[in-house]
Amino acid sequence: MKTFKHLTIIFLSTIIIACGSNNGLKKNDFSVITNAKKGNISVNETLKLSLENKKSHKIDSVSYTLDGKQIDNNFDLSNFKLGKQTVEATVYFNGEKQTITTSVTILNNESPKIFTYNILNEYPHDITSYTQGLEFYKDTLYESTGQHKESKLRKVDYKTGKVFKNINLADEFFGEGLTVLNDKVYQLTWQKGTGFVYDANTFEKLNSFKYANSKEGWGD
Repeated sequence: MKTFKHLTIIFLSTIIIACGSNNGLKKNDFSVITNAKKGNISVNETLKLSLENKKSHKIDSVSYTLDGKQIDNNFDLSNFKLGKQTVEATVYFNGEKQTITTSVTILNNESPKIFTYNILNEYPHDITSYTQGLEFYKDTLYESTGQHKESKLRKVDYKTGKVFKNINLADEFFGEGLTVLNDKVYQLTWQKGTGFVYDANTFEKLNSFKYANSKEGWGD
């Protein structure tokens, strides 16, 4: 019986504490209204903001920000960055302050241009070379190819497909991006953070280097 009384007291105490905690929770009395249709608005429009005052509080002042920038309730979006942005309203009333947020997506007002193309020439290429990086240097094609145990650095006559120079990378490296500067070839590798420097004429390996900003080694 004593055990039952103790359990009852603990249960009631828990309910009282929980109710007391809920009383401390306060929902926002306001919400932000925008003229964005389904959350979208064009960059050539004016963003119009207002408040829904759910409890008819006497409002002293309201300030708005868009992506952290202070704005008026009528804001010209020209030159503002595109994409999803956060609208924040800070409301001062009855000696209190509430901050509420919503979001809008700013869209470009111009449709993307569609370009066409014409094939001017076709040139032969080794289909076993998995091209990852390439660059034309002094009218010659330099090419970095990928795949583990198959990666290469190649110097090719792009018109005929003739290979002037070719070296294989160590099996653990997967060739990626490539560029040529001052008669030196710089080659990146995939996920290894290691790059190599070669003499552009002889393909002698001159150096290696570490990098961290591009883990994948993409880019040429």
